[in-house]
Amino acid sequence: MKEAPLKNRVMSSLIFQHISVVGISTFELQKQFVVAGFHRASPSTSLDKSINRYSI
Repeated sequence: MKEAPLKNRVMSSLIFQHISVVGISTFELQKQFVVAGFHRASPSTSLDKSINRYSI
């Protein structure tokens, strides 16, 4: 009976990691769309330059 809690912890840890990865990749996609929107709206502003620096 001692193995059950450990197995549950491992499973919940794996599920949490999967959710984290999915959330991060979704955030990256949203950030890229925002950057693309800024590029379309104002291709050569200082705001764009700072966004470029952070997106590397």
